[in-house]
Amino acid sequence: MKKWLALFAALSLAYACRLGSRALWDPDEGRYAEIAHEMLASGDWVTPRFNGVVYLEKPPLLYWLTATSFRLLGREERWTGRIPLVLATLLTCGIVAWTARRRLGEIPAFWATLAYGSCFYVFILTHVILTDGLLTLGVTTAFAAMDWGRDRGGWGPPMLLGLGLGLGILAKGPVAVVLPCLGLGMECLLARSLDPVRRIQGVVSSVLVTCAVVLPWFVLEARAVPSFPRFFIVHENLRRFATHEAHREAPFWIFPLLAVFGWYPWWGALWTGLRKAREEDLLTRSVAWAVAILLFFSISKSKLPPYIWPTFPPLALVVGWGCKIILEGGGRRAWRAGRAASLLMGLGLALASHPALAPEVYGSHLAIAPAGLVAGVAMSLLGGLSLSLGRPSLLLAAVSALLVQGWLFCQAGCLDDVMSTRDLSMAIRSDDPRGEGVIVNHRGFRPSLPFYTLRRVVLWGSPGELTYGMNLLPSAQRDAWFFNTKGDGGRARLQMQALWGSSRKVYLVVRAKDARNPQAVPLSPPGRVLYEGLDDAVLVNR
Repeated sequence: MKKWLALFAALSLAYACRLGSRALWDPDEGRYAEIAHEMLASGDWVTPRFNGVVYLEKPPLLYWLTATSFRLLGREERWTGRIPLVLATLLTCGIVAWTARRRLGEIPAFWATLAYGSCFYVFILTHVILTDGLLTLGVTTAFAAMDWGRDRGGWGPPMLLGLGLGLGILAKGPVAVVLPCLGLGMECLLARSLDPVRRIQGVVSSVLVTCAVVLPWFVLEARAVPSFPRFFIVHENLRRFATHEAHREAPFWIFPLLAVFGWYPWWGALWTGLRKAREEDLLTRSVAWAVAILLFFSISKSKLPPYIWPTFPPLALVVGWGCKIILEGGGRRAWRAGRAASLLMGLGLALASHPALAPEVYGSHLAIAPAGLVAGVAMSLLGGLSLSLGRPSLLLAAVSALLVQGWLFCQAGCLDDVMSTRDLSMAIRSDDPRGEGVIVNHRGFRPSLPFYTLRRVVLWGSPGELTYGMNLLPSAQRDAWFFNTKGDGGRARLQMQALWGSSRKVYLVVRAKDARNPQAVPLSPPGRVLYEGLDDAVLVNR
Protein backbone atom coordinates (compact mmCIF):
# COMPACT_ATOMS: atom_id res chain seq x y z
CA MET A 1 0.00 0.00 0.00
CA LYS A 2 2.84 2.42 0.80
CA LYS A 3 4.28 1.84 -2.65
CA TRP A 4 0.98 2.79 -4.31
CA LEU A 5 0.50 5.84 -2.12
CA ALA A 6 4.01 6.99 -2.98
CA LEU A 7 3.35 6.45 -6.71
CA PHE A 8 0.13 8.46 -6.78
CA ALA A 9 1.63 11.16 -4.57
CA ALA A 10 4.58 11.47 -6.97
CA LEU A 11 2.31 11.67 -10.02
CA SER A 12 0.06 14.22 -8.31
CA LEU A 13 3.07 16.35 -7.43
CA ALA A 14 4.46 16.08 -10.96
CA TYR A 15 1.14 17.23 -12.45
CA ALA A 16 0.46 19.96 -9.90
CA CYS A 17 3.95 21.46 -9.96
CA ARG A 18 3.87 24.60 -12.08
CA LEU A 19 0.34 23.84 -13.25
CA GLY A 20 -0.22 27.59 -13.47
CA SER A 21 3.14 28.47 -15.02
CA ARG A 22 1.53 29.64 -18.26
CA ALA A 23 -1.59 31.46 -19.36
CA LEU A 24 -4.63 29.78 -20.90
CA TRP A 25 -3.64 29.00 -24.49
CA ASP A 26 -5.84 29.37 -27.53
CA PRO A 27 -7.86 27.90 -28.96
CA ASP A 28 -9.01 25.13 -26.60
CA GLU A 29 -8.14 26.42 -23.15
CA GLY A 30 -9.41 29.94 -23.77
CA ARG A 31 -12.65 28.61 -25.25
CA TYR A 32 -13.48 26.03 -22.60
CA ALA A 33 -12.52 28.28 -19.68
CA GLU A 34 -14.72 31.09 -21.00
CA ILE A 35 -17.69 28.75 -21.54
CA ALA A 36 -17.35 27.55 -17.94
CA HIS A 37 -17.08 31.14 -16.72
CA GLU A 38 -20.23 32.19 -18.61
CA MET A 39 -22.06 29.13 -17.29
CA LEU A 40 -21.11 30.09 -13.75
CA ALA A 41 -21.98 33.77 -14.26
CA SER A 42 -25.38 33.12 -15.88
CA GLY A 43 -26.46 30.28 -13.62
CA ASP A 44 -27.59 28.32 -16.70
CA TRP A 45 -25.94 24.91 -16.34
CA VAL A 46 -27.92 23.37 -19.21
CA THR A 47 -27.04 25.44 -22.29
CA PRO A 48 -23.35 26.29 -22.77
CA ARG A 49 -22.61 29.77 -24.12
CA PHE A 50 -19.44 31.20 -25.61
CA ASN A 51 -19.00 34.94 -26.03
CA GLY A 52 -22.68 35.35 -25.28
CA VAL A 53 -24.06 32.92 -27.89
CA VAL A 54 -25.21 29.31 -27.65
CA TYR A 55 -22.31 26.90 -28.16
CA LEU A 56 -23.25 23.23 -28.52
CA GLU A 57 -20.24 21.67 -30.22
CA LYS A 58 -19.46 19.60 -27.11
CA PRO A 59 -21.53 18.17 -24.23
CA PRO A 60 -21.26 19.96 -20.88
CA LEU A 61 -19.26 17.67 -18.57
CA LEU A 62 -15.99 19.59 -18.93
CA TYR A 63 -17.81 22.90 -18.49
CA TRP A 64 -19.56 21.67 -15.35
CA LEU A 65 -16.32 20.50 -13.78
CA THR A 66 -14.36 23.62 -14.77
CA ALA A 67 -17.13 25.94 -13.54
CA THR A 68 -17.21 24.04 -10.24
CA SER A 69 -13.45 24.44 -9.95
CA PHE A 70 -13.81 28.19 -10.60
CA ARG A 71 -16.50 28.47 -7.93
CA LEU A 72 -14.49 26.59 -5.31
CA LEU A 73 -10.98 27.88 -6.10
CA GLY A 74 -11.52 31.11 -8.05
CA ARG A 75 -11.16 31.87 -11.75
CA GLU A 76 -8.26 34.32 -11.57
CA GLU A 77 -5.68 31.62 -10.88
CA ARG A 78 -4.51 29.96 -14.08
CA TRP A 79 -4.28 26.49 -12.56
CA THR A 80 -7.87 26.18 -11.34
CA GLY A 81 -9.30 25.48 -14.80
CA ARG A 82 -6.81 22.63 -15.30
CA ILE A 83 -7.60 20.79 -12.05
CA PRO A 84 -10.45 18.65 -13.54
CA LEU A 85 -8.13 17.20 -16.20
CA VAL A 86 -5.47 16.36 -13.63
CA LEU A 87 -8.06 14.57 -11.50
CA ALA A 88 -9.39 12.73 -14.58
CA THR A 89 -5.89 11.49 -15.44
CA LEU A 90 -5.27 10.35 -11.86
CA LEU A 91 -8.59 8.49 -11.87
CA THR A 92 -7.63 6.85 -15.17
CA CYS A 93 -4.32 5.84 -13.57
CA GLY A 94 -6.33 4.29 -10.75
CA ILE A 95 -8.47 2.26 -13.16
CA VAL A 96 -5.36 1.08 -15.01
CA ALA A 97 -3.81 0.04 -11.69
CA TRP A 98 -6.96 -1.75 -10.50
CA THR A 99 -7.42 -3.67 -13.76
CA ALA A 100 -3.76 -4.64 -14.11
CA ARG A 101 -3.40 -5.65 -10.46
CA ARG A 102 -6.47 -7.85 -10.62
CA ARG A 103 -5.48 -9.60 -13.86
CA LEU A 104 -1.69 -9.33 -14.25
CA GLY A 105 -0.29 -8.98 -10.74
CA GLU A 106 1.34 -6.36 -8.55
CA ILE A 107 4.51 -5.68 -10.53
CA PRO A 108 2.94 -5.18 -13.99
CA ALA A 109 0.22 -3.04 -12.39
CA PHE A 110 2.75 -0.71 -10.74
CA TRP A 111 4.75 -0.20 -13.93
CA ALA A 112 1.66 0.13 -16.12
CA THR A 113 0.39 2.93 -13.89
CA LEU A 114 3.75 4.68 -13.76
CA ALA A 115 4.22 4.37 -17.53
CA TYR A 116 0.78 5.77 -18.29
CA GLY A 117 1.19 8.68 -15.91
CA SER A 118 4.71 9.61 -17.03
CA CYS A 119 4.67 9.08 -20.80
CA PHE A 120 5.14 12.18 -22.91
CA TYR A 121 1.69 12.24 -24.53
CA VAL A 122 -0.37 11.88 -21.36
CA PHE A 123 1.80 14.20 -19.28
CA ILE A 124 1.60 17.02 -21.83
CA LEU A 125 -2.13 16.78 -22.54
CA THR A 126 -3.04 16.52 -18.86
CA HIS A 127 -1.85 20.12 -18.50
CA VAL A 128 -4.28 21.35 -21.20
CA ILE A 129 -8.02 21.94 -20.76
CA LEU A 130 -9.50 19.39 -23.17
CA THR A 131 -12.54 17.13 -23.39
CA ASP A 132 -10.42 14.16 -24.50
CA GLY A 133 -9.08 13.40 -21.02
CA LEU A 134 -12.64 12.94 -19.73
CA LEU A 135 -13.54 10.83 -22.76
CA THR A 136 -10.52 8.65 -22.05
CA LEU A 137 -11.66 8.22 -18.45
CA GLY A 138 -15.09 7.09 -19.62
CA VAL A 139 -13.80 4.67 -22.28
CA THR A 140 -11.20 3.22 -19.87
CA THR A 141 -13.92 2.71 -17.26
CA ALA A 142 -15.99 0.84 -19.85
CA PHE A 143 -12.99 -1.32 -20.79
CA ALA A 144 -12.31 -2.16 -17.12
CA ALA A 145 -15.99 -2.91 -16.46
CA MET A 146 -16.23 -5.34 -19.39
CA ASP A 147 -13.10 -7.13 -18.20
CA TRP A 148 -14.39 -7.24 -14.62
CA GLY A 149 -17.71 -8.71 -15.81
CA ARG A 150 -15.89 -11.69 -17.34
CA ASP A 151 -14.70 -12.72 -13.87
CA ARG A 152 -17.83 -12.19 -11.82
CA GLY A 153 -21.54 -11.56 -12.04
CA GLY A 154 -23.73 -9.25 -10.01
CA TRP A 155 -24.71 -5.63 -10.53
CA GLY A 156 -21.21 -4.13 -10.23
CA PRO A 157 -19.87 -4.58 -13.79
CA PRO A 158 -23.06 -3.43 -15.60
CA MET A 159 -23.32 -0.38 -13.34
CA LEU A 160 -19.69 0.54 -13.92
CA LEU A 161 -20.02 0.00 -17.67
CA GLY A 162 -23.09 2.22 -17.88
CA LEU A 163 -21.42 4.90 -15.77
CA GLY A 164 -18.32 4.89 -17.96
CA LEU A 165 -20.32 5.15 -21.18
CA GLY A 166 -22.52 7.88 -19.73
CA LEU A 167 -19.61 10.00 -18.58
CA GLY A 168 -17.89 9.52 -21.93
CA ILE A 169 -21.00 10.69 -23.80
CA LEU A 170 -21.32 13.75 -21.56
CA ALA A 171 -17.66 14.47 -22.21
CA LYS A 172 -17.58 14.20 -26.01
CA GLY A 173 -20.71 12.63 -27.41
CA PRO A 174 -21.62 9.34 -29.16
CA VAL A 175 -17.98 8.52 -29.89
CA ALA A 176 -17.83 7.23 -26.29
CA VAL A 177 -20.09 4.36 -27.37
CA VAL A 178 -18.52 3.91 -30.81
CA LEU A 179 -15.00 3.29 -29.46
CA PRO A 180 -15.91 0.37 -27.11
CA CYS A 181 -18.03 -1.18 -29.87
CA LEU A 182 -15.08 -0.99 -32.24
CA GLY A 183 -12.84 -2.51 -29.60
CA LEU A 184 -15.25 -5.42 -29.16
CA GLY A 185 -15.47 -5.82 -32.92
CA MET A 186 -11.69 -6.06 -33.20
CA GLU A 187 -11.68 -8.63 -30.38
CA CYS A 188 -14.19 -10.74 -32.28
CA LEU A 189 -12.18 -10.39 -35.47
CA LEU A 190 -8.98 -11.57 -33.79
CA ALA A 191 -10.76 -14.39 -31.96
CA ARG A 192 -12.80 -15.33 -35.06
CA SER A 193 -15.72 -15.72 -32.72
CA LEU A 194 -18.53 -13.72 -31.10
CA ASP A 195 -17.54 -14.94 -27.64
CA PRO A 196 -16.19 -11.51 -26.54
CA VAL A 197 -19.68 -10.07 -27.05
CA ARG A 198 -21.53 -13.02 -25.52
CA ARG A 199 -19.46 -12.75 -22.32
CA ILE A 200 -20.69 -9.22 -21.57
CA GLN A 201 -23.21 -9.43 -18.74
CA GLY A 202 -26.07 -7.10 -17.86
CA VAL A 203 -26.30 -5.25 -21.18
CA VAL A 204 -29.82 -4.00 -20.44
CA SER A 205 -28.75 -2.73 -17.01
CA SER A 206 -25.78 -0.95 -18.58
CA VAL A 207 -28.01 0.73 -21.15
CA LEU A 208 -30.40 1.87 -18.44
CA VAL A 209 -27.57 3.37 -16.37
CA THR A 210 -26.16 5.11 -19.43
CA CYS A 211 -29.55 6.60 -20.24
CA ALA A 212 -30.01 7.72 -16.63
CA VAL A 213 -26.70 9.58 -16.79
CA VAL A 214 -27.09 11.10 -20.25
CA LEU A 215 -30.76 11.64 -21.09
CA PRO A 216 -31.64 14.34 -18.51
CA TRP A 217 -29.23 16.84 -20.05
CA PHE A 218 -30.01 15.87 -23.66
CA VAL A 219 -33.76 16.23 -23.09
CA LEU A 220 -33.40 19.58 -21.32
CA GLU A 221 -31.09 20.87 -24.04
CA ALA A 222 -33.36 19.71 -26.85
CA ARG A 223 -36.26 21.54 -25.19
CA ALA A 224 -34.20 24.70 -24.79
CA VAL A 225 -32.73 24.58 -28.32
CA PRO A 226 -34.92 22.44 -30.63
CA SER A 227 -32.28 22.32 -33.40
CA PHE A 228 -29.69 20.88 -31.00
CA PRO A 229 -30.09 17.12 -31.76
CA ARG A 230 -29.60 17.53 -35.51
CA PHE A 231 -26.75 20.02 -35.14
CA PHE A 232 -24.89 17.93 -32.57
CA ILE A 233 -25.34 14.48 -34.10
CA VAL A 234 -25.12 15.33 -37.80
CA HIS A 235 -22.88 18.39 -37.98
CA GLU A 236 -20.58 17.92 -35.00
CA ASN A 237 -20.13 14.15 -35.23
CA LEU A 238 -21.06 12.55 -38.56
CA ARG A 239 -19.98 15.38 -40.85
CA ARG A 240 -16.77 16.04 -38.95
CA PHE A 241 -15.84 12.40 -39.28
CA ALA A 242 -16.79 12.03 -42.92
CA THR A 243 -15.91 15.43 -44.46
CA HIS A 244 -13.10 17.99 -44.50
CA GLU A 245 -15.31 20.90 -43.44
CA ALA A 246 -13.54 21.25 -40.06
CA HIS A 247 -10.23 21.83 -41.93
CA ARG A 248 -8.30 19.39 -39.76
CA GLU A 249 -6.73 17.28 -42.46
CA ALA A 250 -3.68 15.11 -41.80
CA PRO A 251 -2.20 12.01 -43.48
CA PHE A 252 -3.42 8.54 -42.49
CA TRP A 253 -0.11 7.62 -40.84
CA ILE A 254 0.07 10.63 -38.50
CA PHE A 255 -1.77 8.99 -35.58
CA PRO A 256 0.28 5.76 -35.53
CA LEU A 257 3.43 7.90 -35.58
CA LEU A 258 2.09 10.11 -32.79
CA ALA A 259 1.11 7.06 -30.73
CA VAL A 260 4.65 5.69 -30.93
CA PHE A 261 6.27 9.04 -30.21
CA GLY A 262 3.88 9.68 -27.32
CA TRP A 263 5.13 6.64 -25.40
CA TYR A 264 8.51 8.26 -24.70
CA PRO A 265 10.46 6.96 -22.73
CA TRP A 266 8.75 3.52 -22.65
CA TRP A 267 9.38 2.39 -26.23
CA GLY A 268 11.45 -0.66 -25.25
CA ALA A 269 8.88 -1.88 -22.73
CA LEU A 270 6.04 -1.30 -25.21
CA TRP A 271 7.76 -3.36 -27.89
CA THR A 272 8.57 -6.13 -25.42
CA GLY A 273 4.98 -6.22 -24.18
CA LEU A 274 3.56 -6.29 -27.70
CA ARG A 275 5.74 -9.26 -28.60
CA LYS A 276 4.42 -11.18 -25.57
CA ALA A 277 0.82 -9.94 -25.65
CA ARG A 278 -0.56 -13.38 -26.55
CA GLU A 279 0.56 -14.67 -23.14
CA GLU A 280 -2.42 -13.02 -21.44
CA ASP A 281 -6.01 -12.63 -22.62
CA LEU A 282 -6.20 -9.12 -21.14
CA LEU A 283 -3.20 -8.00 -23.19
CA THR A 284 -4.71 -9.36 -26.41
CA ARG A 285 -7.88 -7.42 -25.68
CA SER A 286 -5.86 -4.30 -24.90
CA VAL A 287 -4.06 -4.44 -28.22
CA ALA A 288 -7.35 -5.04 -30.04
CA TRP A 289 -8.95 -1.97 -28.48
CA ALA A 290 -5.93 0.24 -29.12
CA VAL A 291 -5.67 -0.83 -32.78
CA ALA A 292 -9.41 -0.38 -33.37
CA ILE A 293 -9.43 3.13 -31.88
CA LEU A 294 -6.29 4.10 -33.78
CA LEU A 295 -7.75 2.91 -37.10
CA PHE A 296 -11.04 4.69 -36.46
CA PHE A 297 -9.41 8.07 -35.95
CA SER A 298 -6.89 7.49 -38.73
CA ILE A 299 -9.62 7.13 -41.36
CA SER A 300 -11.49 10.15 -40.01
CA LYS A 301 -11.33 13.28 -42.17
CA SER A 302 -10.87 15.41 -39.03
CA LYS A 303 -7.68 14.83 -37.05
CA LEU A 304 -6.30 16.50 -33.92
CA PRO A 305 -3.50 15.12 -31.69
CA PRO A 306 -5.67 14.56 -28.55
CA TYR A 307 -8.08 12.25 -30.38
CA ILE A 308 -6.01 9.08 -29.80
CA TRP A 309 -5.73 9.54 -26.03
CA PRO A 310 -8.12 6.57 -25.38
CA THR A 311 -5.51 4.21 -26.91
CA PHE A 312 -3.02 4.88 -24.13
CA PRO A 313 -4.68 3.21 -21.08
CA PRO A 314 -5.05 -0.24 -22.74
CA LEU A 315 -1.51 -0.01 -24.12
CA ALA A 316 -0.28 0.92 -20.64
CA LEU A 317 -1.22 -2.62 -19.57
CA VAL A 318 1.00 -3.93 -22.37
CA VAL A 319 3.84 -1.66 -21.27
CA GLY A 320 3.46 -2.89 -17.67
CA TRP A 321 3.77 -6.48 -18.84
CA GLY A 322 6.84 -5.55 -20.87
CA CYS A 323 8.42 -3.98 -17.78
CA LYS A 324 7.82 -7.20 -15.85
CA ILE A 325 9.60 -9.19 -18.56
CA ILE A 326 12.53 -6.74 -18.57
CA LEU A 327 12.88 -6.92 -14.79
CA GLU A 328 12.96 -10.71 -15.07
CA GLY A 329 15.89 -10.49 -17.48
CA GLY A 330 14.16 -10.60 -20.85
CA GLY A 331 13.70 -7.95 -23.47
CA ARG A 332 16.92 -6.16 -22.62
CA ARG A 333 17.82 -5.62 -26.26
CA ALA A 334 14.51 -3.88 -26.91
CA TRP A 335 14.92 -1.78 -23.77
CA ARG A 336 18.40 -0.67 -24.74
CA ALA A 337 17.18 0.15 -28.25
CA GLY A 338 14.45 2.29 -26.73
CA ARG A 339 16.92 4.15 -24.52
CA ALA A 340 19.21 4.64 -27.53
CA ALA A 341 16.25 6.12 -29.39
CA SER A 342 15.68 8.49 -26.44
CA LEU A 343 19.32 9.54 -26.66
CA LEU A 344 19.02 10.20 -30.39
CA MET A 345 15.75 12.08 -29.97
CA GLY A 346 17.40 14.27 -27.34
CA LEU A 347 20.28 14.99 -29.67
CA GLY A 348 17.82 15.85 -32.42
CA LEU A 349 15.90 18.24 -30.17
CA ALA A 350 19.11 19.88 -29.02
CA LEU A 351 20.30 20.27 -32.61
CA ALA A 352 16.95 21.72 -33.72
CA SER A 353 17.14 24.21 -30.83
CA HIS A 354 20.60 25.46 -31.82
CA PRO A 355 20.50 29.22 -32.58
CA ALA A 356 21.51 28.56 -36.18
CA LEU A 357 18.48 26.30 -36.86
CA ALA A 358 15.93 27.39 -34.26
CA PRO A 359 14.33 30.25 -36.29
CA GLU A 360 13.44 27.82 -39.09
CA VAL A 361 12.27 25.04 -36.74
CA TYR A 362 10.30 27.05 -34.17
CA GLY A 363 9.03 29.98 -36.24
CA SER A 364 6.85 32.24 -34.07
CA HIS A 365 7.51 29.95 -31.08
CA LEU A 366 11.22 30.80 -31.06
CA ALA A 367 11.10 31.87 -27.40
CA ILE A 368 10.91 28.23 -26.29
CA ALA A 369 14.08 27.24 -28.18
CA PRO A 370 16.50 27.68 -25.20
CA ALA A 371 14.28 25.41 -23.07
CA GLY A 372 14.23 22.90 -25.94
CA LEU A 373 18.01 22.96 -26.05
CA VAL A 374 18.29 22.22 -22.33
CA ALA A 375 15.62 19.50 -22.56
CA GLY A 376 17.36 17.87 -25.54
CA VAL A 377 20.71 17.78 -23.74
CA ALA A 378 19.05 16.33 -20.62
CA MET A 379 17.26 13.65 -22.65
CA SER A 380 20.56 12.66 -24.29
CA LEU A 381 22.44 12.48 -20.99
CA LEU A 382 19.74 10.49 -19.21
CA GLY A 383 19.31 8.16 -22.18
CA GLY A 384 23.06 7.58 -22.28
CA LEU A 385 23.13 6.98 -18.52
CA SER A 386 20.49 4.27 -18.89
CA LEU A 387 22.58 2.59 -21.58
CA SER A 388 25.70 2.66 -19.41
CA LEU A 389 24.06 0.89 -16.48
CA GLY A 390 24.67 -2.79 -15.95
CA ARG A 391 20.94 -3.50 -16.07
CA PRO A 392 17.97 -1.55 -17.42
CA SER A 393 16.73 1.20 -15.13
CA LEU A 394 12.99 1.60 -15.52
CA LEU A 395 12.69 4.00 -12.63
CA LEU A 396 15.35 6.27 -14.11
CA ALA A 397 13.38 6.37 -17.35
CA ALA A 398 10.23 7.51 -15.55
CA VAL A 399 12.02 10.09 -13.41
CA SER A 400 13.93 11.47 -16.39
CA ALA A 401 10.74 11.78 -18.44
CA LEU A 402 8.94 13.63 -15.65
CA LEU A 403 11.89 15.94 -15.09
CA VAL A 404 12.34 16.80 -18.77
CA GLN A 405 8.63 17.29 -19.39
CA GLY A 406 8.23 19.27 -16.18
CA TRP A 407 11.13 21.51 -17.20
CA LEU A 408 9.54 22.22 -20.58
CA PHE A 409 6.27 23.19 -18.94
CA CYS A 410 8.02 25.44 -16.46
CA GLN A 411 9.47 27.33 -19.43
CA ALA A 412 6.34 27.26 -21.59
CA GLY A 413 5.14 30.58 -20.20
CA CYS A 414 7.52 32.34 -22.58
CA LEU A 415 5.03 31.49 -25.37
CA ASP A 416 2.11 33.25 -23.70
CA ASP A 417 2.41 36.28 -25.97
CA VAL A 418 1.85 34.02 -29.00
CA MET A 419 -0.56 31.43 -27.59
CA SER A 420 -2.75 33.61 -25.35
CA THR A 421 -4.34 37.07 -25.17
CA ARG A 422 -3.64 37.57 -21.47
CA ASP A 423 -1.06 40.35 -21.91
CA LEU A 424 -3.04 42.37 -24.45
CA SER A 425 -6.19 41.91 -22.35
CA MET A 426 -4.39 43.29 -19.33
CA ALA A 427 -3.36 46.30 -21.44
CA ILE A 428 -7.01 46.92 -22.36
CA ARG A 429 -8.19 46.54 -18.77
CA SER A 430 -5.50 48.93 -17.53
CA ASP A 431 -6.53 51.54 -20.11
CA ASP A 432 -10.25 50.98 -19.45
CA PRO A 433 -10.58 49.99 -15.77
CA ARG A 434 -14.33 50.68 -15.70
CA GLY A 435 -14.99 48.37 -18.64
CA GLU A 436 -16.98 50.91 -20.66
CA GLY A 437 -15.16 50.47 -23.98
CA VAL A 438 -16.11 48.11 -26.80
CA ILE A 439 -13.66 45.36 -27.80
CA VAL A 440 -13.63 44.22 -31.43
CA ASN A 441 -11.67 41.22 -32.69
CA HIS A 442 -10.68 41.57 -36.36
CA ARG A 443 -10.01 38.39 -38.38
CA GLY A 444 -9.38 35.19 -36.50
CA PHE A 445 -11.26 35.15 -33.21
CA ARG A 446 -9.01 34.66 -30.17
CA PRO A 447 -11.09 32.50 -27.77
CA SER A 448 -9.28 33.63 -24.61
CA LEU A 449 -10.10 37.30 -25.27
CA PRO A 450 -13.55 37.30 -23.54
CA PHE A 451 -12.11 35.36 -20.61
CA TYR A 452 -9.25 37.75 -19.89
CA THR A 453 -11.03 41.01 -20.73
CA LEU A 454 -14.10 40.00 -18.68
CA ARG A 455 -16.48 41.20 -21.35
CA ARG A 456 -18.20 40.15 -24.54
CA VAL A 457 -16.31 40.77 -27.77
CA VAL A 458 -17.61 42.04 -31.11
CA LEU A 459 -16.43 39.93 -34.07
CA TRP A 460 -15.40 41.67 -37.30
CA GLY A 461 -14.85 38.89 -39.79
CA SER A 462 -16.10 35.35 -40.29
CA PRO A 463 -17.99 34.04 -37.23
CA GLY A 464 -16.29 30.64 -37.55
CA GLU A 465 -17.24 28.28 -34.74
CA LEU A 466 -19.80 30.79 -33.43
CA THR A 467 -21.90 30.58 -36.62
CA TYR A 468 -24.51 28.24 -35.13
CA GLY A 469 -25.00 30.38 -32.03
CA MET A 470 -25.00 33.60 -34.10
CA ASN A 471 -27.83 32.30 -36.27
CA LEU A 472 -29.97 31.70 -33.17
CA LEU A 473 -29.80 35.38 -32.20
CA PRO A 474 -32.45 37.95 -33.13
CA SER A 475 -31.31 40.05 -36.10
CA ALA A 476 -30.72 43.18 -33.99
CA GLN A 477 -28.35 41.35 -31.64
CA ARG A 478 -26.68 39.60 -34.56
CA ASP A 479 -25.94 42.92 -36.23
CA ALA A 480 -24.68 44.43 -32.98
CA TRP A 481 -22.18 41.68 -32.15
CA PHE A 482 -21.19 40.21 -35.53
CA PHE A 483 -19.81 42.30 -38.38
CA ASN A 484 -19.90 39.28 -40.65
CA THR A 485 -17.58 39.57 -43.64
CA LYS A 486 -18.59 36.10 -44.80
CA GLY A 487 -21.97 37.37 -45.91
CA ASP A 488 -21.28 40.97 -46.97
CA GLY A 489 -17.79 42.38 -46.46
CA GLY A 490 -18.77 45.90 -47.49
CA ARG A 491 -21.64 46.07 -45.01
CA ALA A 492 -19.42 44.72 -42.24
CA ARG A 493 -16.84 47.42 -42.95
CA LEU A 494 -19.52 50.13 -42.77
CA GLN A 495 -20.75 48.71 -39.46
CA MET A 496 -17.23 48.82 -38.07
CA GLN A 497 -16.60 52.35 -39.35
CA ALA A 498 -19.81 53.56 -37.71
CA LEU A 499 -18.74 52.08 -34.37
CA TRP A 500 -15.17 53.36 -34.76
CA GLY A 501 -16.37 56.91 -35.42
CA SER A 502 -18.91 56.92 -32.59
CA SER A 503 -18.48 58.51 -29.18
CA ARG A 504 -17.64 55.18 -27.58
CA LYS A 505 -14.09 54.07 -26.93
CA VAL A 506 -13.28 51.11 -29.19
CA TYR A 507 -10.41 48.65 -28.81
CA LEU A 508 -9.62 46.78 -32.01
CA VAL A 509 -7.57 43.57 -31.71
CA VAL A 510 -5.72 42.93 -34.98
CA ARG A 511 -2.79 40.92 -36.21
CA ALA A 512 0.47 42.59 -35.30
CA LYS A 513 1.53 42.76 -38.94
CA ASP A 514 -1.68 44.71 -39.75
CA ALA A 515 -1.47 47.23 -36.93
CA ARG A 516 0.29 49.90 -39.01
CA ASN A 517 -1.17 48.91 -42.38
CA PRO A 518 -4.12 51.15 -43.40
CA GLN A 519 -5.08 48.77 -46.20
CA ALA A 520 -5.43 45.85 -43.79
CA VAL A 521 -7.43 47.93 -41.29
CA PRO A 522 -9.35 50.45 -43.46
CA LEU A 523 -10.68 52.77 -40.75
CA SER A 524 -10.74 56.53 -40.45
CA PRO A 525 -9.20 58.05 -38.50
CA PRO A 526 -6.34 55.54 -38.01
CA GLY A 527 -6.15 54.30 -34.45
CA ARG A 528 -3.26 54.64 -32.07
CA VAL A 529 -1.39 51.51 -31.04
CA LEU A 530 -2.09 50.67 -27.41
CA TYR A 531 -0.32 47.29 -27.36
CA GLU A 532 1.84 45.40 -29.82
CA GLY A 533 3.01 41.82 -29.31
CA LEU A 534 4.50 39.16 -31.54
CA ASP A 535 1.19 38.05 -33.04
CA ASP A 536 -1.45 40.56 -31.96
CA ALA A 537 -1.83 44.28 -31.48
CA VAL A 538 -4.51 46.57 -30.05
CA LEU A 539 -5.63 49.79 -31.73
CA VAL A 540 -7.82 52.32 -29.95
CA ASN A 541 -9.93 55.02 -31.61
CA ARG A 542 -9.34 57.74 -29.01
